[in-house]
Amino acid sequence: MEHTFHGTGEPLVLDGARRRPPNDDAQRGHITSLEQRLLSTQLKVADAIRTDELGSELPLDLPLPRTPNAENRARKAIGKQWDRLCKALPGVGLEVFTRRTLNEIFGLGPLETLLSHAHVNEVMVNSPWVVFVEAGASMEESG
Repeated sequence: MEHTFHGTGEPLVLDGARRRPPNDDAQRGHITSLEQRLLSTQLKVADAIRTDELGSELPLDLPLPRTPNAENRARKAIGKQWDRLCKALPGVGLEVFTRRTLNEIFGLGPLETLLSHAHVNEVMVNSPWVVFVEAGASMEESG
């Protein structure tokens, strides 16, 4: 899980980059400055697409219904902005950015990947950096 975002299977932006320095406390959390820019950019793009492209009046903290039409419109909007966005996010691929942004619009952001696993029974979020996942009879910090 060391090379994925909160153990979701979503790769960290920089292949081989460690999520935390070896002596860092897991409870405190740490992401690279590039991951910070990626997350910030995803949220800004997702919010703009929700309001400008999809015309949603739902609060930004509620996911939109994921329909094929809405998802296609969101993908096109991301694609139109990609040339500008990729300059600020070196090493980030369009597919990773699109998947994460769609999860912000139509799901629960980074938690969406955890929740989609069939073996996951429960996800407990205590803070942005303290997330526990129950799978089967075991519970682990996602990290």
